[in-house]
Amino acid sequence: MGRFTWPGRRSRRFNWAFLSLGLVSAACFIPEYTIDGGVTDQSGGAPSSSGGGAPSTGAASSSGATTGNGGNSAGGTGGGGTGGSDTGGQGGEGGAPPAWSCADEESDLPSYYSNGTLCGYRYAARFPTSGSSAPEVNPPCLASNGSDCFRTAYPFVTGNVPPSADPVYPNIIIGMAANQASVGGFESSWELEGFGIAVDYTANGATVPIRIQLMSGADIYCAHAMPNEPLAWEDFRSECWNPASTGTLQAGDTIDELHILVTSTDTQQYISQLDINSITMLPDEPELACDGCAMLFVPFGAAPVAGAYTDYNLDLGMAYDLGDSGIRLRARVLVETAGTTGGLQIVLRSSVPGDPKAYFWHDSALMEGWHDLVIAPAQGETANGFDAGQIDAIGFNLTTGTPPAGAVTADATVYVDSITFTGDVPAGLEDILFDADLEGLTQDMSTDVDGSTLTWVTTECPEQQPLDGDPCGLLAGMCDFSGGDTCICSGQWEWACF
Repeated sequence: MGRFTWPGRRSRRFNWAFLSLGLVSAACFIPEYTIDGGVTDQSGGAPSSSGGGAPSTGAASSSGATTGNGGNSAGGTGGGGTGGSDTGGQGGEGGAPPAWSCADEESDLPSYYSNGTLCGYRYAARFPTSGSSAPEVNPPCLASNGSDCFRTAYPFVTGNVPPSADPVYPNIIIGMAANQASVGGFESSWELEGFGIAVDYTANGATVPIRIQLMSGADIYCAHAMPNEPLAWEDFRSECWNPASTGTLQAGDTIDELHILVTSTDTQQYISQLDINSITMLPDEPELACDGCAMLFVPFGAAPVAGAYTDYNLDLGMAYDLGDSGIRLRARVLVETAGTTGGLQIVLRSSVPGDPKAYFWHDSALMEGWHDLVIAPAQGETANGFDAGQIDAIGFNLTTGTPPAGAVTADATVYVDSITFTGDVPAGLEDILFDADLEGLTQDMSTDVDGSTLTWVTTECPEQQPLDGDPCGLLAGMCDFSGGDTCICSGQWEWACF
């Protein structure tokens, strides 16, 4: 069982360089880990009546992720929901020698997976198992040890997940035991070691963030991550859909099973492939790389203040028509926070009288590692006059929303790697990559939580930086960055490596 050790969210290890040019400018992150798939359409929360940092209401799911249709007010509440899981298809006991370990496994059965450290029969499951809200799932996995799960007719899990219907939040699962022999079905717990884990999975058809779930006895620890994203053991929080739950896993704790879940949202999901492709054990914390990112920092602190928020805005210089239903805006972000509640909202502004906005809510406490936040501008709420056909600004809103009872608020840092567009994108609207600066992203001081900042950062630090012909024209020679030196030109230009 995990220890009660919050805050437990680990800050990733970066070797940053910060570039300041009078006013702080912006750029982006490129991680060492290239993550494809797992993209989730997030369409925000329904509008609230309180405005200005008061939350819009998200649709609850068993994962705590929230979706909706682009509200008109800044802020949002994370979804609750008790959810549930059916671990199904577990193996039997006995049959393995006392000295057996996963490293000894040589099984090539299609139901069995081993990476030499974790091993077990894969199985499919669903929650609930009966009634009108029960998902469809294949293969049925009726054998007690999971040995009938994956054959020619069922190489992976397929199914559908019905919409959420409070208090029931359906899900489908592909799971496996953590330490199960291929012969005899002997099972035992596995003791966590090293930094963490990266799970590469396929979840075609899912429109919500995928939950990776570790079972420790009867306790559920979970995190939401894209495929192959490095996760620290501390990223797995007890009942992660519950903002009042704060216990996390640590090295030395034990686990019994691993699950990949597709949880419910407000619409039906048809899953054409759900599979565990590979599991990588991480002995050490990996270093991530970034060739330039906008770093947004908001010091919410530990006090659960409702409606606290800071806005960051990027003026596009003219209005663009993003009203086509096929257009998607994708923001690639990394969130670091020890909080169990709060929101990161993508904000679109219309170039019409009153500058109406649509807010697209994402639960910042449920974003472990890099995430692609995908929205459809045409789905923005129009009650306040918002018009997706006349978008002249894009922004980010970091907010506490309305913290539920028992929730933990904490400082939040968001790294924005890029903002890109797909579909029938109007001419002249280019992707925003933050390769060298903030590309016009600014901090709205009128909505500022005291101490909020905006900085351009990069991990691509040169060992030496020639200063002949530098922007200031004041220094000559070479600046050696290998020791973490800082070169400053009359306060106008600074290049620092850490």
